[in-house]
Order: sequence, then C-alpha cells, then structure tokens
Amino acid sequence: MTVGSTASVIAYAMRPNTKINLQLLGITQQIPLAVGVGLGTFVGSYAGALAHDFLLPGLHISQRFQDPAAAALSLATVTGANYGSLLAMNSTLPGELGMMQVAGWAIGAEVLGSYIYDSVINPMMVSY
Repeated sequence: MTVGSTASVIAYAMRPNTKINLQLLGITQQIPLAVGVGLGTFVGSYAGALAHDFLLPGLHISQRFQDPAAAALSLATVTGANYGSLLAMNSTLPGELGMMQVAGWAIGAEVLGSYIYDSVINPMMVSY
C-alpha cells in the first residue's frame, strides 16, 4: 500500500489534474491519473512481493547473487504488473503515457515506498 500511495503522489506531481478513462465491465468512468497509477503500482508491488516469496526460493541461485537477483526480479515484476494493470484499466493508456514513464513511476515508487515502509512505518509498528 505504501508503494501504491507513493506512486499516486509521484504521478500527481508529474501530471496534476489529468483524468483517464477507466473501462470496467463495459462501463467507462473518468478517474484521476494518480489513482490509476497508484492502483497499477499497488498490484505490481504485490505481484513483486509474491514473486520474491514464492519464485525466488525455487530458483536455487547462488547466495552471492541473491540480493541483486531479488532486486531485479522485484523491479521487473512491479514494472510488468503495473503495465498490465494499466492496460487492463484502459487499453490505450500505456501507449499514451509511454513505457519509460510507466516504468519510471513503478520503479521510483517501489524504491521510495520500500524505503518509507522500512525506515518509518515498520519501526513505528514494531515499537507498539
């Protein structure tokens, strides 16, 4: 959730007041771009966490490469799932935004959101 919220803030800062058409079950609804990017990045981050927990242990990679492999897998998964979820919301949206912007939002939000969670939110939860 932290990563999705961070992505929303980044998207809003880069494109404030931009609306997108959300197409769901044949109904088109306009929503803020920041909400769509936040939802897409939340799905991507969750998919990355699942891939880290279930896919990475089955790869049997060397301990020396485990941290770089985990980081690469996480960033690739969050980017791919973010792209896919934005595509599911509106089939023209990823093309309108551009792959570099979609990947930048996803990776930036994953890195910044993970930092915020690890350094601020998790210590507060552990202390109580």
